[in-house]
Amino acid sequence: MTKTELINDVVYEMTGYLTPEGIDRLKTVITVKLIDIQLTAAETLPSTEVYDNEWIMKRYIIDLTAIGRKKGTIELYLTIMKKFFLETGLNYYTCTGQQVMDYIALRIYRDKISKGYAATIQKYMSAFFGWAYRKKHIPEDISRDIDKIRQPQKQKERLSDEEIARASLSLSGDLRLNALLELMLSAGPRVGEIVGLKIENLDFNRKEIRIWGEKTSQWRTCFMSERCKQALKKYIGDRTEGPVFIGKRGKGGMCDKSIEDMTKEIAAAAGCKFRVTVHSFRKTFASREYRRTKDILFVSKRLGHASTDVTIKYYICDDVELDRMQANMAA
Repeated sequence: MTKTELINDVVYEMTGYLTPEGIDRLKTVITVKLIDIQLTAAETLPSTEVYDNEWIMKRYIIDLTAIGRKKGTIELYLTIMKKFFLETGLNYYTCTGQQVMDYIALRIYRDKISKGYAATIQKYMSAFFGWAYRKKHIPEDISRDIDKIRQPQKQKERLSDEEIARASLSLSGDLRLNALLELMLSAGPRVGEIVGLKIENLDFNRKEIRIWGEKTSQWRTCFMSERCKQALKKYIGDRTEGPVFIGKRGKGGMCDKSIEDMTKEIAAAAGCKFRVTVHSFRKTFASREYRRTKDILFVSKRLGHASTDVTIKYYICDDVELDRMQANMAA
């Protein structure tokens, strides 16, 4: 095992416990500590056969970890690829795009998987083979031969103004839930960004929230409404540092699941008839901001998107289409 492989293995094991900054710091510390150390194998070096599926999957996991992919995302990549190799008996080096498409078609016909999950399989497998080509593990980029699966455009589920008002009134006495509600409506953060939000990231004087982008690995500044400011100040109380949201017993921060469970309580208070997640509130935030400003670029930046295409397609397509229809009717 080389020093680089050792470092990457350690980083992978610690992914679920450290922030992206912590991962970078860990890699730096281990690298420095190993400078004057020579690694030798006890007997023989581990196999590094170029065309071995297990070996290539390990390499892929290490690279996903290194670029900051969440542990749950990595596990989904691993599950999809392992199932593909196991069921087809194919080798990654000689596999073709047509064989991947045949496999997806088989899963749709035999396993009755939804078009949505089929699209997920296609997306993840294209990403894997695209990575393998860029890293020169395969001779051809077969990801270009894996056709994108079309799926019906779903109505973007978001909360209505009436549901929001109902939740706000119902939760006025619950400081923690009310703070979460107002934060999601004011800044539209991802669930991981809520978990990682620190009191030190809040500037009540300027009404600003500094959010570390879960996917972009960059800071962005969001603005807090007066309602959000008051709700957060009441919930935080005399605390001056640490996670904004903590357990009911006041010990430590919270995980993604805990935040999602709180969101379900908010949805129940709002009387929602559909499944509500933090992402539902993110879409709600996007829709409200677009209706308020009619500025797609502004909304995109507030969401932390690298492209307005993502904002339109997945967050505000219904609002944009409605504007176009009204404009055509008025013409």
